[in-house]
Amino acid sequence: MNFNRRELLRLCGGAGAAAWLAGCGEEEAGAAPHLGLPFESRAPVLEGDAAAPWWARGNYAPVADEYDSRDASDRLEVIGALPPTLNGTLLRNGSNPKDEDPLFWFFGDGMLHGLNLSGGEARWYKRSWIQTPAVKGEQAGVAAGRANTSLVRHAGRTLALYEVAPPFEVRPEDLSSVGYHSFDGATYGPMCAHPKVDPRTGEMWFIGVSMVPSALSCTCVGAGGEVLKHTSMPLDAMRMIHDFQLTPRFVVLLDLPVLLNPAFVSGGPMFEWRPDRVARIGLMPRDGELSATRWFEVAPSYVFHTFNAHEEGDEVILEACRFVPSAEDDFFTNTSAPTPWRWSLNLKTGAVREEALSDLSVEFPTIDLRRQGQAHRFNYGLQITAPTPDYPLHPRGLFKQDRASGAVELWDRGEALQLDEAVFVPDSPSAGEDEGWLLSVAYHRAEARSELLVVDAQRLSAGPVARVILPTRVPFGFHGLWVPEG
Repeated sequence: MNFNRRELLRLCGGAGAAAWLAGCGEEEAGAAPHLGLPFESRAPVLEGDAAAPWWARGNYAPVADEYDSRDASDRLEVIGALPPTLNGTLLRNGSNPKDEDPLFWFFGDGMLHGLNLSGGEARWYKRSWIQTPAVKGEQAGVAAGRANTSLVRHAGRTLALYEVAPPFEVRPEDLSSVGYHSFDGATYGPMCAHPKVDPRTGEMWFIGVSMVPSALSCTCVGAGGEVLKHTSMPLDAMRMIHDFQLTPRFVVLLDLPVLLNPAFVSGGPMFEWRPDRVARIGLMPRDGELSATRWFEVAPSYVFHTFNAHEEGDEVILEACRFVPSAEDDFFTNTSAPTPWRWSLNLKTGAVREEALSDLSVEFPTIDLRRQGQAHRFNYGLQITAPTPDYPLHPRGLFKQDRASGAVELWDRGEALQLDEAVFVPDSPSAGEDEGWLLSVAYHRAEARSELLVVDAQRLSAGPVARVILPTRVPFGFHGLWVPEG
């Protein structure tokens, strides 16, 4: 976004860009720092019944009903100025139990939240339960499809995802539900929460972990939505494999020593840390089968989420947020905080080099997805605060790292806000990497409500250029997606 005033007026349209520039000028002329957001240094305390589990308290607790700001005639207040190039809908997905009391945070019914922005205005906010068989009372238990975890847009469809079920199609324009999507019957099984869309080919790749019998699958869907490849292999235990990566030649797999504990349904811990098992990263050739995967042994650790992977000479580089668990680790109330990490896998020698990217605690990593699978420069994510007896592991502020220089940029308001995953939106289709906006829904603790923060990725430490005040709270969820107009 290194445009002068004339270029921005030309690119964005005179009136909208002029209004945005005027808003920016007012802030620079002496508006409240951080657009009036407070700072709080005191550690938070989780509100609600202390006898209830943490995921049923504070802003983890579900909301009780659906909502549409247009039906309620609620105006969405904007503080600052929304960039006129943000035209689309931000979707958020998360666990929001409707009737059934879940055994854990992961197993609540999926609720979709949508916030529409257009022409420098916040048009509407809506939330709706995703109409899965589970939410309609036709399925029950931990194996029921909840569509509550993540979202992907591919081949004209928007899919809500849940680790142990097929994808569930929704419509971003009104948050309505379509139903399970089977890719024309070619495959109908688990789809992971974090598929990867190759910007060069338009292909979407995803993995799936079946529980009984335990198996790993890998699927490639063409740019038009047709299944091009499906391969699978058995697993010797119920692995917790939440994410993977993609490069031009390889699918990058994570086989790390955290297992899903079958005794969980009868009251045991959900996760089982097994450092006695081999930890390894696999490279499956995109033109081969899972059986052809080449495995590289690494130091024991666990990864929920990755930044990216790319090929560099004889090496495949993977970057992710890495936990080093302990025997009692539950990853939420008793855990160490994750750190950004890099693995370099040498294709010639088989050697592995591991190193920290930073000593900061970071999770919910993201990049400019136009660089998916290619060398990229900037990593983004949320700063993470370690758990206390009164509050689980949680995000607070934004993180950005320039991979070329190693420079780190941060923004936070202490514990005044709890941020959701930040979604990077390019300023235009032709904008350069980092020329865009980070969108994060934040919970304002003092006022017990939520708002959207819009941050210039190139000036992250300056804080938001706009705040959209929502008339209700958005429970802390899992993942989001920006769906541009058209």
